[in-house]
Formats: sequence, C-alpha cells, structure tokens
Amino acid sequence: ETEIEESLILLDTKKIGKVNYKTYVDAIRAMCSYLATDLNGDHILQQNEVSTLLWLTEGVEPTKARVNQELKSMDINSDGTISMIEWISYLASIDPVSGTPYFDFDLKQKFDMYDADDSGSISKHELLQMLEDTFAELMKELKETIQAILKNELDAIAKKIIKQLDKDGSEVLEWNEFKQYMHTFTKEKQQILDIIRKAKEVPKTTQNLHQFT
Repeated sequence: ETEIEESLILLDTKKIGKVNYKTYVDAIRAMCSYLATDLNGDHILQQNEVSTLLWLTEGVEPTKARVNQELKSMDINSDGTISMIEWISYLASIDPVSGTPYFDFDLKQKFDMYDADDSGSISKHELLQMLEDTFAELMKELKETIQAILKNELDAIAKKIIKQLDKDGSEVLEWNEFKQYMHTFTKEKQQILDIIRKAKEVPKTTQNLHQFT
C-alpha cells in the first residue's frame, strides 16, 4: 500500500494531490503487472521476476541479455532488485522543460511495437519506420517526388536522433534514450509539417525537388 501511495506521489507532477485519469489508469496497469509478477510477495523483484514482468508487459519472452540490460536500467539504487518505485520511474518520462516526471504507458507500448526484433532497443531503421508511419497519411496526398524528399528528410532526422541520444555508442536507442527523444521531437516534427504544408500550397504542376527544403 505504501509503495502504491509513493508511486502516485511520483506521478503527481503538479503537486496538487491528484493525477489525471489517464495517468492514473496507465499507472495502475503498470502496478498490477508488477504485483502479479511479485510471486513471493516480498515487494521486490529478482532477476527471474523481472523477466516475467517484461514478458507480461510486452507479450514476448525476453532473452537473458535483455533482462540484464533492463535490470541495469531500472535498478536505481544498484541493489540487484527492482522495487515498484523503480519500475514506475523506469516507465515514467521526464518533461524536458520542467524536469518533472510524468507517466505515459502508451509511449512504452509504442517503443515495444517498433522494436521489431524484441532486442529492447530501437535501431535507425526501426526509428525511421516509426517516423514514416507518423506522417504516412499526410504524405499520401503528395506527389512521389515530394514524398521522396520527405523520406530523405526523415532518414536524416533518424540519423541525427541516434547520434544525439545514443550515449553508449551502440547506434541504437534503448528505452531510457528513446523516451528522451519522444519529448524533444517537437522541432523536427514541425519541420516536416512545414514541408508538407508548403507542398500542399503549391499547385501540383509547379512542384519540384527544390521548393520545400
């Protein structure tokens, strides 16, 4: 009970004694996954329980290397076990402006969805696929030549993101790196939206490869 209260305090980023409904529901889902995995009821998770937690949350059995990788990321106090607070903190993101944590379970699910090989990390190719999917509907309305420009731009953004946030030189984004990217993506997203907007404003017969970048 104390752990649940502490977790909700962590999620009360505005310090007003309450959290919004979506944050509450997402957090409860994460807490229930944790409690269901704590097989011996000691309120801490050992390595084998962390493996089960990841399997339950993501729907895919993780490799031993993946479990070790995530255990290291979660284990804030380096005691070799995971508390509920550490689990919630692992899932929470940090607002780049205020520096306060907030909870977005959908973001973790998005990460897992694009982690196509279940490696626990996002490669440049997987990140590029996510970016292309983000703008897919808008790009359908444009000529193929303009789509080609946008795909090249997205490829450059994917490379830039990997270079900026890949702290360990692995050329992939692990979860802790990925969640930083997702909340600093506003500038790059607006850049792509501006290119799409300009392309739509120009008559299709006058569109060329140099007007929009």
